[in-house]
Amino acid sequence: RDRIKLAMIRIYNRLHAEQRAARMILQVHDELVLTLPPAEVDAIRGLVEHEMVNALRLDLPIEVDINVANNWLDAH
Repeated sequence: RDRIKLAMIRIYNRLHAEQRAARMILQVHDELVLTLPPAEVDAIRGLVEHEMVNALRLDLPIEVDINVANNWLDAH
């Protein structure tokens, strides 16, 4: 199974269920790019981290880095 694909499905479903303005717009290897209003940053940060960590059950710790910027280049 692919962790990022499972996480993407869960994130998509939660964004719609919670009626969020945030949208996933791109996947680049092991990264997801979302667009969202500044007011949703904290909530979406927690949502994405939770779904990435819990997409697959592993005995290894999963580290998730989340960066916020006006474009993908600045987020690195």
